[in-house]
Amino acid sequence: MSNKNNNAYLIYAGENYRFENYIEIGINNLKLYYNNCTVIKKNMGDKTLILMGRVVDSNHPHSEPDSIAESLIKSSNIDELIENSKGLAGRFIILYSNGKQLYIFPDAVASIPVTFTTHGELSVASNPRFVAEMKGWHESDVSREIKNKAAPTHPLPYDLTMYDQMRKVPPNHYFDFRARKAIRFYPIKKEKPVGVEEASEISSKLLKNVVIGYHNRYRLSLPLTSGVDSRTILALCRDFISEIPTYTFFHDHFTDKTADIAIPRAMAEKFGFEHFTLRHIDLPPNIMKECKVELGSLVNPLELQNAWTYYNHHSLKNFIRLDGNISPLGKSSFGRDLPELLATTAYLVTKTHNYSKKNKQEVARWHEDIRHFAKQSDISKYDLFFWEHRVGNWTSNSYLNADLFTNSLNVFNSRAIIETWLRVPRKYRKDSEIHQAIIRKNWPEILDFPFNPDAKYEILYKNPLIYYFAVRGKYIIERHKY
Repeated sequence: MSNKNNNAYLIYAGENYRFENYIEIGINNLKLYYNNCTVIKKNMGDKTLILMGRVVDSNHPHSEPDSIAESLIKSSNIDELIENSKGLAGRFIILYSNGKQLYIFPDAVASIPVTFTTHGELSVASNPRFVAEMKGWHESDVSREIKNKAAPTHPLPYDLTMYDQMRKVPPNHYFDFRARKAIRFYPIKKEKPVGVEEASEISSKLLKNVVIGYHNRYRLSLPLTSGVDSRTILALCRDFISEIPTYTFFHDHFTDKTADIAIPRAMAEKFGFEHFTLRHIDLPPNIMKECKVELGSLVNPLELQNAWTYYNHHSLKNFIRLDGNISPLGKSSFGRDLPELLATTAYLVTKTHNYSKKNKQEVARWHEDIRHFAKQSDISKYDLFFWEHRVGNWTSNSYLNADLFTNSLNVFNSRAIIETWLRVPRKYRKDSEIHQAIIRKNWPEILDFPFNPDAKYEILYKNPLIYYFAVRGKYIIERHKY
């Protein structure tokens, strides 16, 4: 079952036979265990840097991972490393040590999880279950209660894992070995606001470079719907679209007239690129059983079904999927143009789609932890919550499932791109203004096709007060189902 080219890893001082390879980290006898992913180790004086995963430089798309690691190790401290890595895109983790201290730094959205033991012998893993199996730990009653109060697709909040003994490093944090905790490094200062045109100009250039970098190294495919996120990636891929097959999942409630089916087909026909419609294939019971053993309560059945369907498609299985799950950050999807004073725990918890009281307590803890940082930086709590919860937890857990069968990359997973977007005031980007500007710069003709014409309740998005009370009201109604 397991996709041996995935992003699974374990950091541990003892022996482990789950993984095919390991490399010495150079501190406290720790080893990085991994399978067939790319791992690059560099030494300079007393410094060691290990770069694991797929990575490109959005400023220098033809730079090889080895030269990227060579550049990063010149950083004199963790703050300089963070600054020097802002332009990186892909899915990766960075380990940085000076022989006495160790920092572990995930990519912009922590798409490869960094989970760690809070006490006792240090273990760090992409999947906390790897550690729990060694230690004989059982899933936490608290985490189980939270998971049972939501659909399986929804993740745990903030930094929780399924085990009381382990925590997770959210986006905008790094792991500090000595302190044995995650340290926040963003946001810490005010940034000069930019307009939509400037942000689209900056991010379009960076995104094009990311696509070039990915295309130089990998065979790519593109999931395509009637939405603006996948359309933006399509525009960025224009120069290579003859080599990048596109596809759409035909979900159970779809028909041939559904916009997510009809519009991609129409675009493919008009512009002459390859497109597949993938009807879902159910996982065999024995494969699903293996997935549950691997993931425990983190199983996402829909994500597994999508990945299994893709894996079994003869024309696509060897291509790396490009997705756009990070893209809604540029639209402020959680806040729209609501005033910042409404970014309360009571509102933000509705966006978790979880109805456990303990879930709300964790959202309140996040809200309290972020208060000072949001205030001193002018970065919206709506955007930070989307980044750290929806993307950092929901998207990373989706990847954790999909990685069992497929490989995925995200065009937007770069701090330089995300931070540029967030410098645009929310009211100027809430209706996909940045995305549409990027499309106009790269492939304006595809704007002739409508976005999400099947979408319902559009009127709710037009008036902020109606939107706010509709979101709160829906949450209260849904809560009674659990």
